[in-house]
Amino acid sequence: EEGLLTVQRFFIVDSKAIATAIDSMTTSKPDMVEIMPGIMPDIISDFAKNVKPLVIAGGLISTKNQISQGINAGAFAVSTGNSDLWY
Repeated sequence: EEGLLTVQRFFIVDSKAIATAIDSMTTSKPDMVEIMPGIMPDIISDFAKNVKPLVIAGGLISTKNQISQGINAGAFAVSTGNSDLWY
């Protein structure tokens, strides 16, 4: 409502967390969602195909291959604290 972009983060630990995340998104309507850990390409793919907000893969990303897997799975972006992978 204030013109800010919002990112809502979800830690996916089981299938119930997926359902909870989807329910939460319908209420909060974020601009983007960050799915953590980001090393789950199948889950990232499901979210990217089935939710409106852009999906960011984040958490436990430690290789360029994991970045590629996240992007190939449909993530809009990948976040990592590993500065060797920033570009």
